[in-house]
Amino acid sequence: MPGRATGRGARIARDRATRAANPYGYAGLVLSLIAFIVNLLAIPSLLGIVFGAIGLVRAGQLVGERVTGFGVSLAAVILGLVSGALFFVRLAEVFG
Repeated sequence: MPGRATGRGARIARDRATRAANPYGYAGLVLSLIAFIVNLLAIPSLLGIVFGAIGLVRAGQLVGERVTGFGVSLAAVILGLVSGALFFVRLAEVFG
């Protein structure tokens, strides 16, 4: 059939479409990684948790799709929680 992608091209197009449908998990992971590496303020870790949670909800809505972004969203939430905890531990060491 002309106009319809098959094989590897179809898989790549389907994966890109699904990732485009759930960008919140990826944004949350980037923010959580920035917070974990730099760790100057708690704001990136809080935003990473929020975007990761939105990505988890969105992944629940994309259950039938091939790539939902669930793992990336879950990693964003976990890394955001860890980096937030490290921030507050360091803050307590400085002011405690």
